[in-house]
Amino acid sequence: MPRAIRGVLIECDPSIKSIIVNIDSDNHEFIIEDLDDERVVVKENMVPLLKQKLEDVCLLLSLVALHAPWGLAHALLPQRLKENLPPLDESGSE
Repeated sequence: MPRAIRGVLIECDPSIKSIIVNIDSDNHEFIIEDLDDERVVVKENMVPLLKQKLEDVCLLLSLVALHAPWGLAHALLPQRLKENLPPLDESGSE
């Protein structure tokens, strides 16, 4: 006999979704279905715990960013921005 699991559709940025997938990777207790880059279905009864874990990760990341040496943050920032830029067209045409 089939069993149904109540789920909640979560739509978020790909960066947040990757954090959710990472949180779920240990015990696979949150995600029911990974739909695409911005959507995931999680168990309804696990949403409050998942929110708490996301808040913990965001707090940790903000603390790391605050206490990181400026030289390290400065060295990493331009590299991350360059990864998101389209390649330059050096042909001279617009």
